[in-house]
Amino acid sequence: MDASNSVIVKKGVDAMSEAAANIVKSLTGTATSIGVYNFGSYGTRFKEAMVSSTSIQDQRGASKVLAAIRKYNSNMKLPGSYTSVGQGATNWEGALKNIEDFNKQNPTSKYDVVYFLTDGYPTFSDTTPRGGADDASAGMVHVSDVRYAKEAADRVKQQGTRIQPVLINVHEDFTEPIAKDSTAVFKAKSTYKAAIEAYRQAYGSVPAHLFLPWEQSQENSFVRDVLNKKDADIYTVGERTLLGRGFGDPLASKHDPQPQPDNTRVELNERDWSTWAVAERGPLQMGDVIASEGDSILATTFGDLKRVLAEVALASCAGTVTLMKSVIDAEEKPVPTERLAGWEFKAHTPEGDFLVAQDDSRTTEITDTTDDSGSLTFHIKTDDPNAVPAVQITEIKRNGYSMFRQNSANKAANARCSINYLDGQPAQEIEVADVGDEENQDFQISAKPGAVVICKVVNQKEPENGFFRVDKVDMEGKPLRGARFELWQASDSGIEPQGEAPVWKTGDESKVKLAPGKYLLIETQSPQGYSLLPEAIQFEIVVENGKHTIKLSTGGSAVFVLNSGPDETVDRGFGTYMQVADVQVGTLPKTGGFGVWLWALFGLLVVGAGGVVARRRTA
Repeated sequence: MDASNSVIVKKGVDAMSEAAANIVKSLTGTATSIGVYNFGSYGTRFKEAMVSSTSIQDQRGASKVLAAIRKYNSNMKLPGSYTSVGQGATNWEGALKNIEDFNKQNPTSKYDVVYFLTDGYPTFSDTTPRGGADDASAGMVHVSDVRYAKEAADRVKQQGTRIQPVLINVHEDFTEPIAKDSTAVFKAKSTYKAAIEAYRQAYGSVPAHLFLPWEQSQENSFVRDVLNKKDADIYTVGERTLLGRGFGDPLASKHDPQPQPDNTRVELNERDWSTWAVAERGPLQMGDVIASEGDSILATTFGDLKRVLAEVALASCAGTVTLMKSVIDAEEKPVPTERLAGWEFKAHTPEGDFLVAQDDSRTTEITDTTDDSGSLTFHIKTDDPNAVPAVQITEIKRNGYSMFRQNSANKAANARCSINYLDGQPAQEIEVADVGDEENQDFQISAKPGAVVICKVVNQKEPENGFFRVDKVDMEGKPLRGARFELWQASDSGIEPQGEAPVWKTGDESKVKLAPGKYLLIETQSPQGYSLLPEAIQFEIVVENGKHTIKLSTGGSAVFVLNSGPDETVDRGFGTYMQVADVQVGTLPKTGGFGVWLWALFGLLVVGAGGVVARRRTA
């Protein structure tokens, strides 16, 4: 965004801010990243109002970008912004170098397009020597200002970034002189010697011409405005000037008294263009210097900027359905390591050929895959601008993933969708209808021409199956040899075994993986001198914090379990384990000391006491 003083003078600050904010609001929720830059005499005028490429897929990112736009607005309105010296010129080269530098530093996420919003021509540059040896308050376009801007733009375009100039508050038939670099500007007659000396320091010679705008012309944005009002004098630097005896011959002047000598000409003609300037250029011609020929566009007033920018920046978004893919784990937490590229979706418009293919033909069905950000956009086109075609989306199911149902417009569905209007209206959630069977994971929405429909599609990653091991230990916690176990799937109640055979047995520790669910652990052979577990151990393998762990039932032989949980043994991989106490023949088990058996014995005593009380009541 142009932050030169002319935007302040022409009261274009709010219009510039609103136009930029409208783009951000319209694209919030899509896989779009936006940077906001501002430029004046240098590449950045307000550093605190600059933000580089930021994803606006979520509200947090969008708020950050909008905050930068608001900061631009408030800084431009500060009383000192217009009166500050050396900040309010227009440096196209410096602005584009910001983009060039970002692209160099971020080769995998370069900008696709730059919307270059300016109400003026380039009047200053980073590269020296500058045309006319201008200072940072420059207001005249010189050949070098244009050349340096073009060179910077060419480098940006070579990086793969398109530049879209939007010239503001200027009419198509307007033309501005492009001064020779040998034409210097001075603001008052008393400073002409300083202007000559500054030029001599930069170029090692004296300027050919001096341009003096009169005081009442300071708020004119263009040299052409000054010349049309005859509010400037242009002098040939001759011998008299160099000797300090006065000015040279004025090419144009209407003021009285006239500087001497005076040829009294008040109109510039063709001869004059071959002296202090090279030519004149219209706004579209000037914009095309940094773009491709014919790409520049006009917003003839600041009031028209919001509409013009929306038409060009959101043109590829109008009538689209954008899918945003994400993956969560069993605990509904994002999986940041999950690759989002390559998810396959099919779009179908059952009411007609409303989908736009890559060759711009229309069809009823398109299949495509998500990009690295998990985004995929289908374009919709209808003959009737008031049509609202139904669009059915099918996600091609992947093993190990299931569709996570969300609420959209207060209704549970396979996706959560909202509609973003291109005129800046707030986004609105829309109803989503599930269609097809669960295996196909379909949903359907209604698309609207001239609007962006954004659907968030979330898949839940099914936990990986994990290994299982069980150890029977003695009273010192050392594993006992000879114990053998079987693991059976349990019924929903967790009590009855299911199936015709165990799903795991001793020896399968590194062979068989178990899914989360309810199981029964049965000891089939005890170590010599020890007894079998009196009952099966009832437990469930569950997922916590992305890992399998064990949840014990209160029934059965759970009291014999000393330890259980995720198996942290490195060479075993992902899984769970259980440590079981021994039961010695003819004695109460001693393993684990009183930690296990004191409570078991206490429980038996309580039961016995309850029986005595019951008999007394009966008696």
